[in-house]
Amino acid sequence: MKDASSIRDQLGDEVIEVSIEGEPGLLLYEDLEWVQTEVSDDQTVCLLPSFDPYMLGHFDKKHLVDQAHYKEVYRKAGWLSPVVLLGGRVVGTWSYKRHGSQLSLTVMPFDSLSRVVRNKIKEKAADLGRFLEVTCVVTFSE
Repeated sequence: MKDASSIRDQLGDEVIEVSIEGEPGLLLYEDLEWVQTEVSDDQTVCLLPSFDPYMLGHFDKKHLVDQAHYKEVYRKAGWLSPVVLLGGRVVGTWSYKRHGSQLSLTVMPFDSLSRVVRNKIKEKAADLGRFLEVTCVVTFSE
């Protein structure tokens, strides 16, 4: 904490104090607008890969995934499925197959997803495709 105090002093007006679920924290001022619009949006979509740290290390996982779908995410032998997050909660799993310059991504939602959420998933998949320098095609398995 001694080092953290000096970092806070060094950054001065570049950081602001915030409360995260009742706990004090620091945030770069330049990230404030992004956090307020993106992170606080309960419609934020993320595609997390297998074993993403966000999904690991929780004794109780009820805040992440409904009990009805627990075994689809946390599988046998310690395997963890790639997941689709909506507002920080798991709403489905996904898988992919690469065929040359094309990535076929299949989303298996737990419940029906709105058109808006489906489009956000497709946008995230397109980002993944750009990163991997491939074309990404998304299908929804229901």
